[in-house]
Amino acid sequence: MGTVSRCLIVSLLWAAACAGDKGATGPQGPQGPAGDPGMQGSQGPTGPQGPPGPEDLVQLPGSAFYPESINATADGTLYVSSAITGEIVKVSPDRSTVTTFVAGDTTQPMGKTGVFIDETGGHLWACAIATDFSVATELREYSLATGTMLNSYPLNTGGVCNDMVMDAAGNMYITDSFVGIERLAAGGTAIDATWWSEDPLLQPTTTGDFANDGIVLDGTDLFVNNLEQGTIIRIPIMGNGSAGTAVEITAAAGGPLGLITPDGMRGIAAGEIITTEAQADRISKVTINTTDNTATVETISNRLDRPSALVKIGSELWVTEGQIFRAFGLDDTQTNIPFQVVRTILF
Repeated sequence: MGTVSRCLIVSLLWAAACAGDKGATGPQGPQGPAGDPGMQGSQGPTGPQGPPGPEDLVQLPGSAFYPESINATADGTLYVSSAITGEIVKVSPDRSTVTTFVAGDTTQPMGKTGVFIDETGGHLWACAIATDFSVATELREYSLATGTMLNSYPLNTGGVCNDMVMDAAGNMYITDSFVGIERLAAGGTAIDATWWSEDPLLQPTTTGDFANDGIVLDGTDLFVNNLEQGTIIRIPIMGNGSAGTAVEITAAAGGPLGLITPDGMRGIAAGEIITTEAQADRISKVTINTTDNTATVETISNRLDRPSALVKIGSELWVTEGQIFRAFGLDDTQTNIPFQVVRTILF
């Protein structure tokens, strides 16, 4: 055996001889610091909005009401127009009672579209359209106290009255879905013979399609949506009362806003508009930057049934599920009865 091997054996024997019994285990040391947290996982998809509860609905009468527009007085009373029967119904502030405010026409059926309330003047204004388009459409003025018709103002030839808004001076601006915007001057006895605006941005690209529809007054600007093109147009009111140059509002990220059949529209604050998107079953908030005429779009609710119009009361939106396209055979999905007004929380 070589020298190295003998030394190794001696070393091992010496270590074995010198090793004592194993001592007791010492106390456990303190826990070390926690490691850095891992990355957060991605958020799961947002679930669909649940259906409204019974307290969030107002049912409208009959099987042919097809609610087109809605407005409200300061006490929360709702006024809802019918595109087919021509009625305007009144819904009590506690939503318990629905009564007829304006009955449908008997001799010549006239559906009602836009509804505007001038509570200070004591008037309710409504658009009246012959359901067969056989006679000229009219802007009508009713007593807010009684529902009695006070005046009627025929639109210019070829016009179809859709919605309206009044400025502080009492001038009424009326959207005409086929041509542009008409005006009834404050104290006037007839709609101006000259169109207030006939800009192509307000007109349909296909003859006979419904184009400009909802209208909002924001300061000295009118904002109008074009149902056919899915756009919003800004039209300044000039110092002499004439129409300024119309301009399309585009998306802040570039390109079109991408609205789908925008219909009823209301302003809720400076630069903020809520619009229904009838065929998309949703309502959206459009926040407009008038410096560069761009906007962002945010979905408020996407579980509605073909919404046609809305009105804001406090933090609530009351939305008509108009199903208007179904009334004219332009939507092959089934009409849902009873017709409803639905409450949606805005904030």
